[in-house]
Amino acid sequence: SRAVFAAAGVTALVWAASPGACPYCLALDGKAVAIEGSFVGEGGSVSVEGQPPLAPGSSIGHPPLHTGCQCSIVAG
Repeated sequence: SRAVFAAAGVTALVWAASPGACPYCLALDGKAVAIEGSFVGEGGSVSVEGQPPLAPGSSIGHPPLHTGCQCSIVAG
């Protein structure tokens, strides 16, 4: 999806949490980044109150955030 958006001239992406998304994905829901940006940077994490931080092993520029994640990105 990201490559198609870039080819179409889209300059920003928005994280769209799927129905029934986990708290980590909901924390990213609606977050916008530049088309070449990352939702979670290298070494970064997603924090949710009452849960341990989720630290992906690499930069996250598009879903999935974790195993079982079914979120998507939309043009911003």
